[in-house]
Amino acid sequence: MMEPVSDVQRTEVDGVPVFFVDTPGPMTGALTFRVGQGDETLIGRGLTHVIEHLALAPVVAEHRASNGRVAMTITVFEAEGEPEELGDFFTRAARSLADLDYDRLETERRVLRTEDRRRGGSLGALAHGLRFGPASYGLVDFPELGLFAATPERIEAWRTRWFTRGNAALWLSAPPPDNLDLSALPEGDLIPPARPEPLPYKLPAWYPAADSYIAVSLLAPRGNALWMAGGILQERLYERLRSAEGRSYEVSVGYDPMTAHDASLLVVVDTLPEEAESVRDALSVELHRLARTGVTEEELAEVMRLRERAGRDPRAPVGAAEHHALETLFGGTPIPRDQLDRDLAALTGDEVGAALREALGSALWLVPSAIGVDDRRVRPLPNLAEAAVGGRPFPRPRGVPDDLEGDVLIVGSDGVSVRDGEGAATTVLAADCRALQAYDDGARLLWARDSVRLFVHPAVWEDGEEAIAAIDALIDAELHVPTAEPSGYEPPIDPEKQAGSGAGLLRRWRRR
Repeated sequence: MMEPVSDVQRTEVDGVPVFFVDTPGPMTGALTFRVGQGDETLIGRGLTHVIEHLALAPVVAEHRASNGRVAMTITVFEAEGEPEELGDFFTRAARSLADLDYDRLETERRVLRTEDRRRGGSLGALAHGLRFGPASYGLVDFPELGLFAATPERIEAWRTRWFTRGNAALWLSAPPPDNLDLSALPEGDLIPPARPEPLPYKLPAWYPAADSYIAVSLLAPRGNALWMAGGILQERLYERLRSAEGRSYEVSVGYDPMTAHDASLLVVVDTLPEEAESVRDALSVELHRLARTGVTEEELAEVMRLRERAGRDPRAPVGAAEHHALETLFGGTPIPRDQLDRDLAALTGDEVGAALREALGSALWLVPSAIGVDDRRVRPLPNLAEAAVGGRPFPRPRGVPDDLEGDVLIVGSDGVSVRDGEGAATTVLAADCRALQAYDDGARLLWARDSVRLFVHPAVWEDGEEAIAAIDALIDAELHVPTAEPSGYEPPIDPEKQAGSGAGLLRRWRRR
């Protein structure tokens, strides 16, 4: 949803579009590039983050009121201060981006690996990870495997493709400073975000997540009606679950544009474990009621009243400048505020309901595992059928726990499977493998396109070393990620039961 106003002005500095307003207070701004986590691959996950850190390292010491961040579709260098300070910050950031200091690569790699270990997941990231797998927009929920093989050559290839004048935009809360110079950035073309390509799950579906939250993720065409539906849904849920029933403390509905044509809507409600079923049912009722009957004229008028009040904030135009920059990077056309106000005021309650009704077909529920979703139309996720590959079997050796003795590891020409004693199989096909992590202790972790992970340790399958060698030969060498650290896994071998054969273990791990 755009928040532009009519007095946002556009100019260019060294070929970079600059959007600015003229507001009181300290000057703020951000140099934004149209590249983020969703543009990476699993084996390259984190390359954008490395570049952001290397670029800022020589700049932040003199510009403490500055920061950098990498999001799903953008990378941002932002600062606050006097105009001359911002001009110097963005000038130096551009020069640093054009000539990264690789003497700091190992230092920043360690910092980023530490940060990645501390990274907590969010329900929004989990929803994208489940919906898209370890590709495109799903990568926000996956570790930065690219840090292990972030060589200067790989970083340079990524930098010169994405961090260019044509793929950047700058927004400012005041006119551009005279000392602003972005000419160091290389030339290049704008690369709009790719259209979302979800995995072929049968939706709507549900997945077990946090015990204290109920969430619903939706994917739908971007538009004013869906934005309006999200705002009114939040008000209805707050009134019911917080004010009237007292079952929730926080209710949030976030509308997030992903491309010029697509958006996601994430509804999150917190709850006590004993209230989870009631909160889940209330959320379902309110979602379907709004989708079925639309919204009232009074609700539409209230949204417009709140919007008009927010527009009177002296800093509101700053957000408008930022949205102009983002819309340009997405390949869209910024809309003047007066036109947007007319479009919103012209919406009908039926149009708002229809937008949500269309989105509900993509619903992905995240609920406590103890309750699931009591609706036959909503299937548990994942719901893709899996069959074992044909190939060489590697049985368990003596010494493994009794509940693992019936498992068989199979390595074939098409992929790798583990089949349990009841015949159920989990498979990673070679053609669908997106990364193969190689640990110092000989273990391997295969990451599949459909979010399945298989961990293989050469200590608890018979002829486990041969199984590892076969897996290494099967998976394209370009997908191998040496991690230079042990896996941390301790094979559950009972010495009293073990007959002395070297073996291996494969554990089946889903995304969560």
